[in-house]
Amino acid sequence: MLMLLAFLVCPFFQKAWVETIDPDGGFRVMTPCEMQSHVQPQSTVLGALMYHTWWCQGEEDDPNTLYMVSWCEYPPGSLDGDSLDIRSELLQVTMEAATDNLRGTLMYAADAELEGHLGKQWRIDYNDGQAVMKSKAFFIGDRFLLIQVAASRERHLNPEADRFFDSLRLLDK
Repeated sequence: MLMLLAFLVCPFFQKAWVETIDPDGGFRVMTPCEMQSHVQPQSTVLGALMYHTWWCQGEEDDPNTLYMVSWCEYPPGSLDGDSLDIRSELLQVTMEAATDNLRGTLMYAADAELEGHLGKQWRIDYNDGQAVMKSKAFFIGDRFLLIQVAASRERHLNPEADRFFDSLRLLDK
């Protein structure tokens, strides 16, 4: 029995993860699948923002159905560097919009931190409670950075999701 357990948890037998580096977005992240990217303009009160999204779908044996990192750069000076209120309000609006878009329920929200940058983390249950989206969002200067993972409710507590979130690192710009 112990030999079987060692086989199941030994990193040697685990599938290799892939590193994605986005120099423009200023980050790197690890995923169990090759990420694809897409850029789409978003209309805002500040004008059109280019919204960059990296994503991949978990394979059949993966407990997560989706891994995603998104970012956009706000115009210089539009987010006063000394004003946490503007950033906090934008994070709150982001959580509410995500909840509405998924037609879900916000289950929790808390403060988060990434290499000294404050942000928020939250969980939304959606699809009549059968699916879970976990998110963390940060402002790095004028850049907004969002990392998310989706899974079924039965499988949302898994080490792969933690590994994905924990792998996010900022690049020196």
